[in-house]
Amino acid sequence: MTQVTDPGSSRSACRHDGECMIVGCGNACERYEYLAVSTNCLAPFELERDDVLCGCVEGHCSFFHQ
Repeated sequence: MTQVTDPGSSRSACRHDGECMIVGCGNACERYEYLAVSTNCLAPFELERDDVLCGCVEGHCSFFHQ
């Protein structure tokens, strides 16, 4: 698993993948409590890949690919 650069993440603390969701314009990975997060709708190239997932990485919600 490789973490992806995630400019939309506030590094929300988590314990498992189920706590993390894609929010904003689809370019932020945050805890489920932050569904109303507003982002600038710009996504880095890495997020356009099909294998990029949102989950709990090292205790924080983040995008990653396997």
